[in-house]
Amino acid sequence: MDINYINSLLQEGKSVKEIRDTLGMSEKRFQKSIKELGYKYNQKEKVYMKAQEPSTEVLNVRSANCSYETTKPTTRNPTTSTTLTTTQSTTIEYLTDNLDVLRQLLESYKRNTESNNSKDIIINLVNDKHLDPKPKSIRINEFVWRDWQESTKDLTFSKSDLISQALLEFMKNHFK
Repeated sequence: MDINYINSLLQEGKSVKEIRDTLGMSEKRFQKSIKELGYKYNQKEKVYMKAQEPSTEVLNVRSANCSYETTKPTTRNPTTSTTLTTTQSTTIEYLTDNLDVLRQLLESYKRNTESNNSKDIIINLVNDKHLDPKPKSIRINEFVWRDWQESTKDLTFSKSDLISQALLEFMKNHFK
């Protein structure tokens, strides 16, 4: 693996994910190869640089309810007080690459866990939007439908999600 080639691609504006795809390497294999070469990703410079041996500084963290010690890697370079490990750098990169998905998950989680009129309703469905779902037609007893409409009118959940969750719970309870 040529670190200079990788750094030149980074300077052209390519992401590490794009570079891994170009090289045909998995994230884990790529990171292992970089580490074996003695390099690590520098967030500020946005290039791979020779890794320096970090020393550890013990931090005492105290709060109202707990007290614990943790270690914080520091470098011997006077211009930089802390460095990120390869794992931390990879984690940050992964989170950055998937920021939109994480936002959607958090918004969905917040919507689904809010208390709605003191009803503890939790929608726990696999997201199917990538399948481009089509509307489904089913016949429902008119009296049940009227009661359903009245019962769910003030909820923030979609009718589709509520019906899907109700069917899922029915199947779990009766078709074990």
